[in-house]
Amino acid sequence: MSKVVSFIRGFGIWFKVLIAELAHNIISVILVSLIYFLLWHFPQTLDLLLVLNQNDAASFWQIFTLEVPLYFSLLLIISFFVWNAPKYYYKTNYSLVKFKNVIGFVPTKHYDTIIVTKRYAYNCKHHVRKVLPRVLGCLVLFMSAFAILNAMEHFGIDSGIEKLFDPFNTFAIIGFGLVLLLEYHTYCFINKLVRKIPKMNYIIAISVFLLFVLILGLGATNTQAEEDLSLLFISNLALAFIFFMVSFNTRDLLKDRFKPFFYGGIIVSSLVVLLIYIIFNCNPELSRSLNPLSVLLICLIALYTISFLFVFGGKKLRFPLFTFMVIIGFFLGEFNANRACFDHYSLDKEVESTHKRVAMKQYVYDWIANRKNKIAQAEKGSYPVLFISSEGGGSRAGLWAFLIHSYLSEQSNNAYYEDYLFSMTGASGGGVGNGLFFATAQQAKETNSNLNYKSDNSFKFKASEIYAENYLSTSIVGLLGRDLFKNILGIFSFDNRGELLQNEWQVAHKEVFKLSENDLEKEVLSFYSKSNASGFVPPLLLMNSSHAQTGKYSVISPVDFSDTEVFSGYYDFIKHLKRVKGQERSIKLSEAMRMNAAFPYLTPAGEVKGMGLFGDAGYYDNIGGTVTTSLMTIFKEVLTSTPEFSDIKDKVALKSVLIYSDLDENENLDDQSAPISQLGAPLRTLMNVRSGHTKEQIAKLNQVPLALQRTYIVPSAKRTAVQEKLRSLKKKQTDSISPILPLGRYLSGTAIKAIEKCLELEDVKSQLDSLLYYKKITINIEDSKDSNLVIQKNK
Repeated sequence: MSKVVSFIRGFGIWFKVLIAELAHNIISVILVSLIYFLLWHFPQTLDLLLVLNQNDAASFWQIFTLEVPLYFSLLLIISFFVWNAPKYYYKTNYSLVKFKNVIGFVPTKHYDTIIVTKRYAYNCKHHVRKVLPRVLGCLVLFMSAFAILNAMEHFGIDSGIEKLFDPFNTFAIIGFGLVLLLEYHTYCFINKLVRKIPKMNYIIAISVFLLFVLILGLGATNTQAEEDLSLLFISNLALAFIFFMVSFNTRDLLKDRFKPFFYGGIIVSSLVVLLIYIIFNCNPELSRSLNPLSVLLICLIALYTISFLFVFGGKKLRFPLFTFMVIIGFFLGEFNANRACFDHYSLDKEVESTHKRVAMKQYVYDWIANRKNKIAQAEKGSYPVLFISSEGGGSRAGLWAFLIHSYLSEQSNNAYYEDYLFSMTGASGGGVGNGLFFATAQQAKETNSNLNYKSDNSFKFKASEIYAENYLSTSIVGLLGRDLFKNILGIFSFDNRGELLQNEWQVAHKEVFKLSENDLEKEVLSFYSKSNASGFVPPLLLMNSSHAQTGKYSVISPVDFSDTEVFSGYYDFIKHLKRVKGQERSIKLSEAMRMNAAFPYLTPAGEVKGMGLFGDAGYYDNIGGTVTTSLMTIFKEVLTSTPEFSDIKDKVALKSVLIYSDLDENENLDDQSAPISQLGAPLRTLMNVRSGHTKEQIAKLNQVPLALQRTYIVPSAKRTAVQEKLRSLKKKQTDSISPILPLGRYLSGTAIKAIEKCLELEDVKSQLDSLLYYKKITINIEDSKDSNLVIQKNK
């Protein structure tokens, strides 16, 4: 009984000491927790782990490329800094630190005060103080390693290694083992066993060297195949073991004369990263040259360094400076957000328009009348009217939509856009792809120029060149940098991360298509002026979003739908904008695209003073199917009820075209009845309702389904005989790979080529070509000034 009481008492002492030391390491605990959330549970970051493996610069020695070594180096900087930063918080250290000696200072003076004693409480306190920072540093590297394995499991990548190690359970076991090292008696017992091994220091040094060689060797075998993520996992795990052995054996491995360089190097590394962070905030465009995952780590290290300086400064001043700054920052952020003059995220930047919106039914009438002569020459049921719905899903969804439009335009000599396309709607990335195509095709029509969608570079289509750009890094810098400080301080004036994204779209679009001006910068009503393009009625481009204050589906429509019953209940953005801001107010096309794709936090919700906040369209309907259904209903009504269309109504064939992704390999029908607790049911319902609604719309509108699927391509990296041999041993194809297509706003060249390849799949190509199998339509010169508006039968 006495042993039980003694154990409970000892555990109580240890737990109390642990909580106190966790509080002492609070900024490290926050950083480690944040890294865990980002690498394990944030969709965009999971995708970026895949992109690391799809590194376009991959070669025989991957160490000579930038992305993976930079990522590993930043992880090491975090781990070493988390391990050593708390040492500077003890009085015996910070009292001796001066400006002139901060770089070469050895922050180990507090160890000198430790004396040998038999008191458990005393030993426990100093032991946890020494070991906890090491454990937190180890956790960073182990969690980043098993995050790769978790991503492989999440995306259904079968390499064999995930069958040996369950990501979470294995990481939890390692974490539990590290926690055991925090107990004084357990640590002493393990240390005594290890030290009995002869020449242990030499074994550790050789092991560190061999693990480093292993990391280099594994880089040589990477073939950009998804199953090779297991090699990245092993490399990261090797890095974790290197840090573990170094951090727990510093006294034996590091000579006194090298300690100033060691500790000074950690401080210098963190300050260099902080300097890079400041440069990125002054010029966010510079961050686009780096992998967003590395940019994320740079921001986290910089914020940790700033927090460290506040804590250290508070110790020197004997004032809780860090806590004070956090509280002040919180209240200033709330104060600025509620100020009427705080317009950092506002969309209403004085965009004016003199164009009036026509009624929805009038627009439908004008569209049909504009093409009536062509419809009259078609056979019964052979003139297609296309209603496009594009699913959300980041850059891959946007590129897939743009590629579909580009293919159909190329095959039909642009008649797809000019004759048959009635409407485009969608959500998130799919809506952006629609907007980019609309701006491209409409500008070509207005300038009466023949537009070539094919690329002369390494990709097949110009759309791929646009999406080869990095649209994520600047958003990360904005979220964790300048926008954050703008929220707190409220000073300086600069583009927010949403406006930076708009500018990046505009610049890439203009450069790729070699345009003298960019239609993305025009306001949305200008395209539908009857004086535009010789009376041509362009397809209807509808951008959607979700109104935060009411939860309504907000539709940015260039035509007025207030008198149509099937559109009742939608939030008419333009109508409310004119009511609040004046009749001559509008927004740019790029702003509408950004509202449509306002991915939470990475892109700020669109704000209009007096109207509210507008978030991603995918909150409500991730494919735009509800709008498409309403449009088809109105089109049928106008076509059948207008007397002058009685002779052509039987020749029209309405077709709903779905542009979506069919990439979920882990979907299991049995999961529909998987048990969920009453506690978890509400949250799970909220998480699944969007995908359920999207699948419901796909089922209703799948007349012409165009699904993005995984395809096999030849990787860009040149393979060696060693790599081919390894692939053959794995019983994998040696000449091609089937890459996972990331969900975020950063696509590798490997992923882009795989998406382009999907256009050549038999089922996709047959659906695409079926839209172009129409009889040749001849057009009299007096009916049209452009004799190029002719579709040839593609058979």
